[in-house]
Amino acid sequence: MASKHKAHVFKSTLNITADHHLLLKETILAAVLSNEAEFSGSNQQGNLYTVDFVMVNEGRQATVRTAWIVFYNESFPRSVSSYVKI
Repeated sequence: MASKHKAHVFKSTLNITADHHLLLKETILAAVLSNEAEFSGSNQQGNLYTVDFVMVNEGRQATVRTAWIVFYNESFPRSVSSYVKI
């Protein structure tokens, strides 16, 4: 999914724009600490996981999916993508 399309969907569903990047970052970080990560497979670089959560902003709500990878030579996750599930 292209970044421009993701940005449009975040704006239209949650009224979140680039100006709200800190809100989105903080919400994602809180969500991954309080929601279970689901293993979604492996690739040549490492193990892949997703974390879904419901985000609320300005009276609007939507399910956001975050994707993560734990590289084989590391022991911590790295964010790969985040998008509104539609």
